[in-house]
Amino acid sequence: MSPRARFAAWMAAFLVVSIAWPGTPASASACRTSSPASGAFTVTVCLTAPAAGTVLTGDVQVRASVDVEPTRPVKTLQFALDGGYVLTDYEGPFTFVLPSAAWPNGDHVLKVKATIDRGTSRWTSQPAAVPVAIVNAAPEPPAAPFSPRVPAVASDQPLLVAAVGDGASGRSQGGRVVKEIAAWDPDLFLYLGDVYGKGTTAEFRNWYGASTRYGRFRSITNPVIGNHEYASDPGPAPYFDYWGDPPHRYSYDAGGWHFVHLDTTEEFGQVGLGSPQVGWLTNDLRAAGDCVLVSFHHPPWDRGGHEATGTRLQPLWNLLADEGVDLVLNGHSHNYMRWTPMDGDGVPAAGGTTEVVVGTGGHYLYRFPRSDARVVSSTDRKNGALRLSLLPGSAELSFITTGGWVFDHDTVTCSPKVDHEAPGAPMLTATPDGADAADLSWTAASDDVGVTGYRVERDGTEIAAVGASTLTFHDTGLSPDTAYDYVVVALDAAGHETPSNATSVTTGPAPG
Repeated sequence: MSPRARFAAWMAAFLVVSIAWPGTPASASACRTSSPASGAFTVTVCLTAPAAGTVLTGDVQVRASVDVEPTRPVKTLQFALDGGYVLTDYEGPFTFVLPSAAWPNGDHVLKVKATIDRGTSRWTSQPAAVPVAIVNAAPEPPAAPFSPRVPAVASDQPLLVAAVGDGASGRSQGGRVVKEIAAWDPDLFLYLGDVYGKGTTAEFRNWYGASTRYGRFRSITNPVIGNHEYASDPGPAPYFDYWGDPPHRYSYDAGGWHFVHLDTTEEFGQVGLGSPQVGWLTNDLRAAGDCVLVSFHHPPWDRGGHEATGTRLQPLWNLLADEGVDLVLNGHSHNYMRWTPMDGDGVPAAGGTTEVVVGTGGHYLYRFPRSDARVVSSTDRKNGALRLSLLPGSAELSFITTGGWVFDHDTVTCSPKVDHEAPGAPMLTATPDGADAADLSWTAASDDVGVTGYRVERDGTEIAAVGASTLTFHDTGLSPDTAYDYVVVALDAAGHETPSNATSVTTGPAPG
């Protein structure tokens, strides 16, 4: 029996069974009516497209409707294929594109159910269902391999960066944030994680990738993964498929800044000291310049209800602050918060690390359950995105809401690179110059940040201090026929010192 004949026989059996379902008429537009036990309201949810018996090929439009009597708020419609989660739609019109090539060829059942907001709780309806078949010649082709987007800007021009998370859910607010960002014409876009509801292939295609959504910035986007991307049955595979298999952690330089992107999900489990990610991060930060921006999904500091996550990330924050990171960008908490610069313990400190939480990309906003004096600016009622104008040495940041209102503005000055290493040892050579002088010269010392100068010592006593560019010294006033021991000590700004080899010189005899 051919696949189509087998499907026709299966569909006939399906319709016979469906007639027996309470409240479900057998029709081309499959509907299902159900009520909570209290009978307080009745919900009829229908799959209006595709019709029962449709053979699906390529991208297929799926439409559904829901009617509640008496009227109550509809929270979501949730779609499934063969019982496997496909997509959650958060507002009407309830329609999306099903990329059928992402599923195997054969017979399937497409279902939809509604979640109704009952004020203090939610109730989920019985599903409407239609039989369909999927027939595709080949699976979806893979995305191009990922490489970080590294924009080039003129040395005298700022790098314009947009950043936001928690917006790819199909809600109209997300579209408004996308429109606002597009008006800036940014050089680079940082998406801070979460594609709703479970980061599936269909949700990436519809809620992220559509041309009217964040996908319009795909060619300039460097993403991080959120917790919702780990929530579906295949785990984070759709995230990696969409972006072309990006690494969990990566970094690059642009506009005089060093950018770092991390995976802070619990499933990845790589935020503790001693983990491969933190080991990589330590080496990466120590090789970076003065200006460093790090982005990841979960905020180490939060007053929006995710404080437990911050506890888990405390070792990571300690490292970032200790290494002099200037900006940390996060999502996850659906609100905006700019924290005062802080040290590794979360104590306000001049030159500390500034955290900015921008989970305002268009999904539902979270109200703040508490206050914190370290939060300089915040809102839990405005969707918008962070606009960064980066120059070597500084960042001008603005949180701009939909409609173009600048809600918050600040300038962050890059802190000097943290100096962890002592300078390398200079190599000293000394020769006598007659009976009362000696000439000293040495090789330049290396340092992870920079040598600030040299101290010249004779017989254990300092006799001169010279700048980092000076590599010679002429010592005078010595006694004839006398041996002297010299050492040159390399210095850096952190107070590290490294002596050269010790060299002896014997002056010549007295004249006459």
